[in-house]
Amino acid sequence: MGLKRREWKAMGLPYVIRPKTAAVGLPGTYDIGGAQMQVVGLAIADRIDFLGAVSDAELDRLYRSCTAFAMPNRTLADGDTEGFGLIFLEANACGKAVIGGRAGGAVDAIIDGETGLLVDGDDTDAIAAAIRSLLGDATLREKLAAGGLAHARNHGWARSADKFLEAVGSRS
Repeated sequence: MGLKRREWKAMGLPYVIRPKTAAVGLPGTYDIGGAQMQVVGLAIADRIDFLGAVSDAELDRLYRSCTAFAMPNRTLADGDTEGFGLIFLEANACGKAVIGGRAGGAVDAIIDGETGLLVDGDDTDAIAAAIRSLLGDATLREKLAAGGLAHARNHGWARSADKFLEAVGSRS
């Protein structure tokens, strides 16, 4: 999640990461080595697989096999953030509840309390509470997953293209 070691501990990650978590990302998107070092001191390194880049098929398998998806993004000091929020819709399309930060495209992709949970990506207590909530409350998790799946179906490429053409008017 790109958090400093003290933040990982403050979030209670030794408690919430059970039994296994996968960290996936393209080369250059986050410091895998640094993240691995952060979790070693927390005695949770054996519960996190740092996968790096994966194929589309493997990503689909990971989405479908997870309990929930979390990427508590935030706007960085240089203004960089998750631009489109498509990653949340991908997880929703696989029937998963999601946790995202109140930044960038996440706020457009996630309907807080209906398709997932939005948190302050800089607030480790809020992130930990959201993770604990989804892992500890199957009814909530299933409600958000169902809402997310319906939301993703309404926001696929075909529907988005139709909305765009509708907005700009049909041109011959």
